[in-house]
Amino acid sequence: MRIDELFWNDENVDHLYHRHHVTVNEVEEIVFGIDGETATYRMIRDGDFYVLYGETGDGRLLNIVGEFLGDRRFRVFAARDMDDREKRSYRKG
Repeated sequence: MRIDELFWNDENVDHLYHRHHVTVNEVEEIVFGIDGETATYRMIRDGDFYVLYGETGDGRLLNIVGEFLGDRRFRVFAARDMDDREKRSYRKG
């Protein structure tokens, strides 16, 4: 499933930054790519939600959780650094 737009509000932006020090820009780099490059995240469905695994321009590996709000609009409600198991799996491809 493709993401065309991210939905942000004060609550999810504050939560990402204050809880895990993840910025909106980092999430957008993973979802939309960096400087015109194609995004390379991997997405899995986890019940009603989706988990994205990707790498920022600075090499930070993030786990991003959210839900689709209609066609291709995605609301992020959690993001954190990948744990060691997730990093190994992501790097394997």
